[in-house]
Amino acid sequence: MKKINFIYILFFTFFLCAAGGRAAADTLYLKNGRILKGIITKRDDKSVTIRLKIGEMTFTSEQIDKIKEAAPEENEEIKRRWKALREARQAEVKKSRGLAKERRKASGPAKDKGAPAVKIKGGIGVDTSNISVDTRLFYIKGVAYDINYPGCLGGMGAYYRIPADIFEKDFKMMSAAGINCIRSYEPLPPELLDLAEKYNIMVIENIVYSGDWTNYKSADELKALIDEAVRIVQRDKRRSCILMWSIWNDAPFTWGQHGGNVVKRYGL
Repeated sequence: MKKINFIYILFFTFFLCAAGGRAAADTLYLKNGRILKGIITKRDDKSVTIRLKIGEMTFTSEQIDKIKEAAPEENEEIKRRWKALREARQAEVKKSRGLAKERRKASGPAKDKGAPAVKIKGGIGVDTSNISVDTRLFYIKGVAYDINYPGCLGGMGAYYRIPADIFEKDFKMMSAAGINCIRSYEPLPPELLDLAEKYNIMVIENIVYSGDWTNYKSADELKALIDEAVRIVQRDKRRSCILMWSIWNDAPFTWGQHGGNVVKRYGL
């Protein structure tokens, strides 16, 4: 079976990120067989909270089989590595944006063709338990789609550093495998939406990525999130491949890397 590049299969499965590198980490051995490596931030008789690269998660004592703690200096090394990784990703996005500008400049003035016309006559329908596309019941057979390519740190920020035929191959193989829907972690470049339409693959597009670092009391921050959501919806609303939009990825209602549970901090 051929491997599909860039795709992390997420069909009713949630994969947890573990700390990388040689440095040891605090380790939770759960009774369901999972092993989580990170930094324990809180521990008492009733529960344990562990910080992972994706944020913090709390488990009750009944869920935990055993715990192995690393030395404090080893946990500090892990924190430094996580910080370095975040900074490297930010630099990668900045560099990729520069390459995108150079590619567009080299290709000459862009021709504004306008947004593609909506091809779904019946539109998208939703009731309490079903989704329909063009009046027909739609069963999602989907995967999460993101970039993971040699020399790139990941995410759509690296899109313009990767040959276009790689993406064409991806969508062709997804279509052949019977996949009819992808969900993204961030807004997709127009070229990927073109491929989705070409291969009849619907898209659940994540358009706003707020988190536990967001100051929900700041009118400016909230306005920036709303403006970004509106911008992407306006850009893509006539795309025939858009099934729905997502305004959050992993909503930090029960975990948080920067300040904990946002519901407890800001209320509903």
